[in-house]
Amino acid sequence: MQNADIYISVVIPLYNKALTVQNTISSVLNQVYDKFEIVVVDDGSTDDSANIVSHISDSRIRLITTKNSGVSAARNIGIENAIYDWIYLLDADDELLPNALALFVDMIEQYKNVSFFTARSMWHGGEKSLSEQILVTKHAHFALWLNKFYPAPRNMLFNKMLVARYGLFDERMSYYEDWDFSLRMAQCDAMVYTNTYVARYNQTSDGLSSKPHSMQAELAYYIPEKMQQNISFWYKMLLYENLQMTKLWWSGHNTEIAYYENIEKKYFDWRFRALHWCKQKVLRIRKKFTIHNS
Repeated sequence: MQNADIYISVVIPLYNKALTVQNTISSVLNQVYDKFEIVVVDDGSTDDSANIVSHISDSRIRLITTKNSGVSAARNIGIENAIYDWIYLLDADDELLPNALALFVDMIEQYKNVSFFTARSMWHGGEKSLSEQILVTKHAHFALWLNKFYPAPRNMLFNKMLVARYGLFDERMSYYEDWDFSLRMAQCDAMVYTNTYVARYNQTSDGLSSKPHSMQAELAYYIPEKMQQNISFWYKMLLYENLQMTKLWWSGHNTEIAYYENIEKKYFDWRFRALHWCKQKVLRIRKKFTIHNS
């Protein structure tokens, strides 16, 4: 029997998602496990989003309206105003599968000293049928580098104590801000991953990564700041990989490329380049093998 003392705050940042937000909220209201609240933070929407939420009749829903400050600020407002200790982040165009919260509560009860849990998301209907597997690790950054799992809003649950320890979302960022947050949370003592699907990812636009933006909005811009902190080698390795992706995005922009190449030269030695090369080589071989055998 599931613990009646475990309550979850589902935090949903909202900005101009009038076409999807009702479906997202319905996916939470239809959960098998019903001990939760929904904190919707409307980030200055200019469409009918907030009005749609306000007309959904359920006492577990709270709507907070604020001026437009970005998704990181909206998530932080939701976390800070959450009543319960367990936080589940969900974007306003994604949806939870019916057993999502029940699955996480089961893991909380089984792994009582763990404060960070993650699972799988369905991407555009391309999910595979998998036998259930559980990974418990005290080396989360190494497991992340091995691509064992990918924590993100919609597939992770964490305790507020981790936010007190490692901080809220960095409101300077709007590109890879969720990855930055996950990397900091993954500094916890232990982390549990299940390969069970808990959510469906529904991208309703081209996404931020395709839009013009300043370097100051990117995680990679702040790598010098992070490298001064007491973080593990594998945390640094993940930052190096983010740096490579960011450089690729800026291809053809000499000023931005020069800035990031200077960061690479100053903070990352041959070990990072060698490990990155080896990983990319393995991934290419694996992809080729998969295509050949499909």
